Amino acid sequence: MTSDEMTKIANNLYNTANKIVGNVGESTTTALSITGEEYITFAMRFKDKSEILSCWQNWITAYKEFVKYKKDQGRLVYNGEAFAIYWRMPPEIKEDPDGQYFLYAILLISARP
Repeated sequence: MTSDEMTKIANNLYNTANKIVGNVGESTTTALSITGEEYITFAMRFKDKSEILSCWQNWITAYKEFVKYKKDQGRLVYNGEAFAIYWRMPPEIKEDPDGQYFLYAILLISARP
């Protein structure tokens, strides 16, 4: 896969995540987002590039559901307001020497304002 193809897929993953979550928040360059929560790292290796988008969609959807039911000191964090996604590093795809694809991103999905 060419560098341009990998960039196109990575941009598609970025746009897909933003669409699933609904709002894009302001990013930071530190370990904490503007909500005070830590970003998480997504890293996965794929043998077939056709698996990347569906896996990413499933993971973003599951992560959003996790946030919806996450508790802080015994209380649900989600209060019915909109979710936001915060990017520290948007999706990036690289090809390994053995022909596998490595997807890496640093992000946070939050229900906190």
